[in-house]
Amino acid sequence: MGTRTSTAGVLMLALSAVAATSVSCSIANRSERIFVDAEHSQIASPDESPPAYEIDPTPALILDSSRLEPNTWFPDVEANSIHVVQGSSSWRCDWVAGATEHTLGPETLSPIRNEGEFEGFSSGGTFVVLVGRDNYPPPDGGLKVQPVWASIIQVR
Repeated sequence: MGTRTSTAGVLMLALSAVAATSVSCSIANRSERIFVDAEHSQIASPDESPPAYEIDPTPALILDSSRLEPNTWFPDVEANSIHVVQGSSSWRCDWVAGATEHTLGPETLSPIRNEGEFEGFSSGGTFVVLVGRDNYPPPDGGLKVQPVWASIIQVR
């Protein structure tokens, strides 16, 4: 439970301010792949600490939802975004309804604040990837995100 609380805290800190542009995620064709699944979901396992994904360093990866819809746990929430968070930096792209693969990388992710371009999943890094519904670009009150699926990514 401590991991979940700290992940939520990091996510809320990272999403508190926003840049003014958005880029849609493209359909993917790269080889590093993580799956939207119950086993790795921080949301599906409120009383447990699900395992993190472990991947090799890569400039981009595929988020594959062919096994499970991300809104399984919140059927009334229609996903419209994917967020990638590392520490206090965060990036986003649009969730494309009906697509089962989304590439997360420098060409598809836009900074939420002034973090600059996403530089990939580098060795030793810890990232949170979440699918949810957000109000981007946000009104003056700040960015709000309703996550429907989230997982931790550890880069070897």
